[in-house]
Amino acid sequence: MKISFFGIGLVIPQYLYSFGKNHSSYGRNEIRCIFKSLVVLGDMFMNIRLFKECIRALPKNAKVLDAGCGSGNVPRFLKQMRKDVTIYGIDLEKKVKKDTPDFVNFFVGSVESMKMFKDSFFDCILCFHVLEHLENPGKAIKEFQRVLKRKGRLFIESPHWISTIMPIGYNFYDDVTHKRPYTKKTLLMLLHDSQLDIKKIGFDTPIFFYLADLYKINKRSIGYFARKIIYLLNMYKTAVWVYAVKKE
Repeated sequence: MKISFFGIGLVIPQYLYSFGKNHSSYGRNEIRCIFKSLVVLGDMFMNIRLFKECIRALPKNAKVLDAGCGSGNVPRFLKQMRKDVTIYGIDLEKKVKKDTPDFVNFFVGSVESMKMFKDSFFDCILCFHVLEHLENPGKAIKEFQRVLKRKGRLFIESPHWISTIMPIGYNFYDDVTHKRPYTKKTLLMLLHDSQLDIKKIGFDTPIFFYLADLYKINKRSIGYFARKIIYLLNMYKTAVWVYAVKKE
């Protein structure tokens, strides 16, 4: 087993702080899993590896939905990997459409009610940092199941509860629209009794946070190099993610 000493040095004080708190839905097993995932380098960046595998495995000319697409950073990354896919995006904010790439079929609406899409329409649904904003995320999961084809793929990522004790600027509650963070346990509970076969669930660095090209970060800046170092040392593990496939 290999150990990331730099990563441990930065993040362990945050986790130790949480031991003294009463997290009703988290418990010791969850804390143990966090420590284990911190030190096993073999589990590093599992989310980005599986995400890329998921996209590469899609059929030719697949239909992909970015649920809560914002200004289109996820579609931009997708097109770099697969130019043949047809990308759809849905977002509550109509104003983000002007920043969304032209190749995205953009719809204004809520992921909790996607009546504009037929049943079994998509080969893949991506949902990055959206569930934490919803009053009823269970409705979104039901909609994902409805519009996803059989054997269709679903990739979800949301803030882990550890983000609630991060410094200002990185804290979960910096965004006043956030409702609740997740753990692996609570994310699995959300998917319980669904038509989804859970392939993998984990705790890692947010997939898109360090992609300088997407976020127009100057590659010659100190901030860019700082992000790269933090990413490579796996020192910003604040996201929980799940990869699932709709059952036949």
